[in-house]
Amino acid sequence: LMSTLKVNTIQNTSGGSSSTPEQIEQGRAKVWASVNGTGTPSFNDSFNCTSVVDENTGDYTINFSITMANANYSIVGMSENWEGTNTDSFTTISERKGHRAVGSFRFRCMRMRFDTGNIPQFQDSERMGIAVFGDV
Repeated sequence: LMSTLKVNTIQNTSGGSSSTPEQIEQGRAKVWASVNGTGTPSFNDSFNCTSVVDENTGDYTINFSITMANANYSIVGMSENWEGTNTDSFTTISERKGHRAVGSFRFRCMRMRFDTGNIPQFQDSERMGIAVFGDV
């Protein structure tokens, strides 16, 4: 048996920090994932995700278990440094243009190594964090 609580305003016990249900709904992540992109990609943990697909080296698609209202949602993310012992090697993640839908998005992880002058290369990362904010 489930009950529904309907309120206009939510406050803390001292009567402050007021929020409407709409404000809470708009401010929370609708989808998030901690992704291990090495080997067969998998979720370390996730919310509202069904799968992570290995498209190529450093190239992934995350599929949602919910449908966003439109493709105008915001994605934020970060990736773990590829080399634990080299302070001049970093990774970054970026969305693939043209690969965003109401139920998924595709992104790539790129390794940049500044001490050798090497060109950036796509690389699998052991720990990538992604969060999606928007309307459902």
